Amino acid sequence: MDRDAFLDQVLDRHLAAMDAFHSGDPGPWRELWGDTEPVTLYAPGRPPAVGREQVVTTFARAAARLSRGSDARVEVHHVEVGGDLAVLAGLEHSVFSAADGPRRPQTLRVTLVYRREDGVWRLVHRHADAVP
Repeated sequence: MDRDAFLDQVLDRHLAAMDAFHSGDPGPWRELWGDTEPVTLYAPGRPPAVGREQVVTTFARAAARLSRGSDARVEVHHVEVGGDLAVLAGLEHSVFSAADGPRRPQTLRVTLVYRREDGVWRLVHRHADAVP
């Protein structure tokens, strides 16, 4: 599979899930993630989440503080696809409110690892940090 075909399959779902998550709904984001271990999440300001249960719990806690998410976009810097694994590196941009505060933009550097499970690309690792 080439880069463009991979992006066609994952990017729209990823962006919709980001907007939902930043609006307080972790459901679509949770659905992006793989059901087969290992699954890991390294989120900014949080301890690593290892295993699907910890990842889902981390999403639920974080989303509960967020609202009014919009304008999600991913600036793709690099994509590598091989067999049933793919890696995407780039920047995630979004706008949202945290703890009912003012809406603010956020940009995170991300490395995303996808694994194809039953023909569907699922996230199995996400490492994100704030852009200095």
